[in-house]
Amino acid sequence: MHGIFISYRREDAAGYAGRLYDRLAAHFGDERVFMDVEGIEPGADFFDAIERAVGSCEALIVIIGKEWLAADNAGHRRLDDPADFVRLETATALARGIRVVPVLVEGAAMPRADQLPAELAPLTRRQAVELSHKQWDATTAELIRTLEKILDPDKAAVARTLPAEPTPPAEPQRSQPQPPVGEQRFHRRYWGIGAVLVLAAAGTLLYLTQPWRDGTEPPPTPGVLRVTPGRVEFPEQPLRIAGPGSVVTLTNGGGAPLRVRSVKIAGPNAADFALGASQCSERELGRGESCSIHVSFLPQAPGMRVAALAIATEGTDTAATVTVQGRGVEPVATVATPALDKPKPPPAGPPTPPPERKPEPALAAPKILNFESRVADDKLWLCYGVENAASATITPQPGAVKPSAKECVSVAADAGKTYTLSARNATGAVVTRALAVEGRARPSPAPLVTVPDQIGKSRRDAVAELEKAGLEARVIEDKADASAAGGVDSVISQLPKGGEQLKPGGRVTLHVATAPASAAPPASAAALSSAFPRVGDTWVYRVRSIWKNVEERSYVHRVTGVSEREVRETMGDVTTGDKATESKSFGPDPRFVEWRGTGYYHVEFNPFLQVFGALQPGTAWKSLAAPADDPFFGNWYSQGRVVGWDSVSVPAGTFKVLRVELNSSRHAASRSAIQEPQRVQYVIWYASDAKRTVKHVRTVWAANGAKLDEDTYELVKFRVQ
Repeated sequence: MHGIFISYRREDAAGYAGRLYDRLAAHFGDERVFMDVEGIEPGADFFDAIERAVGSCEALIVIIGKEWLAADNAGHRRLDDPADFVRLETATALARGIRVVPVLVEGAAMPRADQLPAELAPLTRRQAVELSHKQWDATTAELIRTLEKILDPDKAAVARTLPAEPTPPAEPQRSQPQPPVGEQRFHRRYWGIGAVLVLAAAGTLLYLTQPWRDGTEPPPTPGVLRVTPGRVEFPEQPLRIAGPGSVVTLTNGGGAPLRVRSVKIAGPNAADFALGASQCSERELGRGESCSIHVSFLPQAPGMRVAALAIATEGTDTAATVTVQGRGVEPVATVATPALDKPKPPPAGPPTPPPERKPEPALAAPKILNFESRVADDKLWLCYGVENAASATITPQPGAVKPSAKECVSVAADAGKTYTLSARNATGAVVTRALAVEGRARPSPAPLVTVPDQIGKSRRDAVAELEKAGLEARVIEDKADASAAGGVDSVISQLPKGGEQLKPGGRVTLHVATAPASAAPPASAAALSSAFPRVGDTWVYRVRSIWKNVEERSYVHRVTGVSEREVRETMGDVTTGDKATESKSFGPDPRFVEWRGTGYYHVEFNPFLQVFGALQPGTAWKSLAAPADDPFFGNWYSQGRVVGWDSVSVPAGTFKVLRVELNSSRHAASRSAIQEPQRVQYVIWYASDAKRTVKHVRTVWAANGAKLDEDTYELVKFRVQ
């Protein structure tokens, strides 16, 4: 292509990229400007097209906006993903010595080196160009002048050497009177003698100044690096198993010595390739001398893996690059049996000396750090750790596993079994360890209890009958409908219904009428009317995530029962049209509750604490039981306090509120573990006017201080009686 490649992130600067493409295509021609998707033919392989386009361009423009370093749905930065196309495009250009021009838009700042992967760190040393919509023509003109110097250096050089103004023609000389013929001959004779003397003097001077006068030779031509081959393609290789290596040869094709400063693997998939004993690093090659570089393919992920072998010589950052690529495939799980080392008999006759070969460093032997079993959530977990391993397997199940220093996998354990962990390094050396797991005797299930029907019975009789059947009775006082049967203090509904079956000790919830539908509410209900919610009160909330690509959702909470000791409600997903997915009851106790439904998970602190009078400025709690949605990240310690009165604005309005802060923390395995949560903070605002919380913010931090997640739950509208 020999032109310009525009690299950008669609969620960040798609508008700027399209406008800049039109500007550059109009100036340089659209055949010299490439902008990923727009420049790829239908049906072409996206990865190969990007690699070819970047490899053949002369300049790469990296458009950097405010979201260039943003994260994805899971909280991971896209730039940390080796398969991220922006990272791949930029790293390929830097590794190949292509001119990279950072372009800042929307007031974005140039990233620091510590914010970038190692192969993108040289980007911070490139002079950036800032573009703005208000001064579009002026700022893009500066960029075009820079690109002209890169794309047409000869034209620029010629322009510098052209004279500023044409030289005027010489004026014709006036005719002079000719001297006599004798005088002309005299002049010609002495002019000839003078010319001979000048030529003789010049020849003598040239002879005296030549280098061969003092025995020296002309200076040699500079060293020239020649690399063979220019591209290395490996065959398909199982994951985390090294295949046969390839050799890249460096030769000095010039006259002067050439010093090779360094040889390294660069690019987004650098971890998939390894260098053997390099005979070239920090070596000086004489005229015509060669050295070898051994490269092996050790894929860490399936699919095409591409990197660059970057070779630097004295005085250059990158003298040459060699593209190395191969495709990783899932390995077939096999049970490896270590071979017994048996002494071999000495060969007959005199020993044959082995051919001379320079020793290569041996790979470290694989090592099993630990292998043990645990039981959690009625599952059997096999936890293990290996070192110096290219692959690992556990038999008879689950088969191939990740060769990690700390990992756990779940398996089904219906009876006693022996599991074998095998770790293999890149040369095929294997170590194994067996683990016997005893089968857990399952107790015979207790007979189920049929729930008796209590509709229409008095509170006292219903509770007594349930306790006699070995069940737990839970009573909720409720206002009776006009069609409800039975009198005051009688059961108007129950859950589970009569005839269903429960385990012994199971709970049955009874809704008891506090008064007939036509009668006035009793004094106890009237006393609750000013502060407590009523049956039918609803609140609609909107939940928003810190990550822009996470869709907003709305949920509705609706009260189904109220008493002096308890408020019961349901929660439904308004976004998906789910009317009621789960039901919860709340009392005056400070505790967390978990709402789980189709496609969502929400943690809420008791939203009715203010209704029960359990909130006062200065109130504090210790040793709260915090929920853990991941079994690997448990052992949370939580505490909280009522900070005081505050004011907060949400879509439903502005409220006078009590602000509550809760903090949960745990000990992380490592301070560098970006994905491991260590601290969670909950900030909740309670409003007496709304009779419930109006806002709830949950923030999760990692051990190194990075923010992993944040979601905001705020009131949009409500209806209370």
